[in-house]
Amino acid sequence: MNKIFFSLILFVSCLVGGCADDIAEDAIKITPGDIKKEVIKGVEILYSDSAKIRVRISGPLMYRILDSDNPSEEFTKGVHVDFFDENGNVTSTLKADYAQRYQNKPEVLARGNVVMTSSKKENMETDEIIWDRNTEKVYTHKFVMVKTPKETFWGQGFESNQDFTQWHINGLEGHINSDKFENGIK
Repeated sequence: MNKIFFSLILFVSCLVGGCADDIAEDAIKITPGDIKKEVIKGVEILYSDSAKIRVRISGPLMYRILDSDNPSEEFTKGVHVDFFDENGNVTSTLKADYAQRYQNKPEVLARGNVVMTSSKKENMETDEIIWDRNTEKVYTHKFVMVKTPKETFWGQGFESNQDFTQWHINGLEGHINSDKFENGIK
């Protein structure tokens, strides 16, 4: 009786051990492309100058591509950027559906429902914009629309400081408030 019980336990142990090995092997399947990519959830990246935060980038999901020749980071589920002045106040924000930053280049590309908002409640909307970290400028060659509290402007191309306080639109068109014109010129 003891031999039968011992044999039964040994048989069940072999079955369970064999199944566990199969499950473990299935769970550890890694493709060569997986090794070059990190997935990070709930991301916040801070850029500082002289120990003061100047830019905060956040997003729900970021892929870090670990390519030795061209490493990059991709925000595929949206990105939110806050730009700060030297006193720590938010001067402007930028939101987009997607963003990509190559570590070897100073530019960050944002595209898809791009909206930049200034502290003066001015909004810029476009499909794609580039932020140059070195020059602290944002620009695009795409169609752009800027809405101020009283006016709406649009054109093909845009450039601004990252604080969105000094900007211009190429090929400017728009609805301009006539109160700004003197001598009754409308």
